[in-house]
Amino acid sequence: MSSDRRLRNGTEDKRYAGPSEPSGFAANGTRYRVVGRDTLAGDGIFAGFAGSAAGFTEYKLLFEGPEKELSQLAVFGELRALLPCVQLQIEFVGPGVPQFRDGETIKIDTYLQCSDGSCSCKSSCKQRSCLPNSVVTLKLYKGFYHEKYRYMDTHPQLVIASNAGITAYPSWLPSIELISEMNIPAIFTDYCEEAAFLAARCICTVTGRPLSIPIQVNPFRQPMVMEDQALYLPCYSNCFIFGM
Repeated sequence: MSSDRRLRNGTEDKRYAGPSEPSGFAANGTRYRVVGRDTLAGDGIFAGFAGSAAGFTEYKLLFEGPEKELSQLAVFGELRALLPCVQLQIEFVGPGVPQFRDGETIKIDTYLQCSDGSCSCKSSCKQRSCLPNSVVTLKLYKGFYHEKYRYMDTHPQLVIASNAGITAYPSWLPSIELISEMNIPAIFTDYCEEAAFLAARCICTVTGRPLSIPIQVNPFRQPMVMEDQALYLPCYSNCFIFGM
């Protein structure tokens, strides 16, 4: 048995292949299914997000530590299809936000068009089905949440951190403490099981409470293994998911 297929208890891990139509969970524990896994930014932490926001007319989300997402912001307009008639606000907060974009606001009320010049997506909104009441508003902040939250309009209803690396960055600790004090549900992902366990231990130490969502394989993870890793462990983007 290959060493990179073993879990902490020494048993073989057969979970990485995953189903082609994975089930997911919302922040309230509701389960549902989505078709396909290639969603926003390709890595899937947003693939299951619709379940927690369904039923709201407005929803405010905090995305901590954005990196590659900053070059794909237009893709978040696809959330209009998942959440029709929901005014969705996503605040991106992290040191990776360029200084010149600090405080920038972007409103998305159309879908990202494809490269096919004859595609129907090039037609006007009147000629195709559109959702005039569904708008995605993106706001960018450079820095850490515990430094920036005083300058934000409202408190988020959900916090998401993709490939968070909580134990690798001490700057996470005051933000986790603040999120816990504000009683905001938060969902994190990490590259491997060991990183997730270390992050969970850190979260429980700071909050004094167990995880609200236990560590588990993320059904919407990136299916391609990460190369050039220093760890002799199976590593996939957004591989394990857990929450507080």
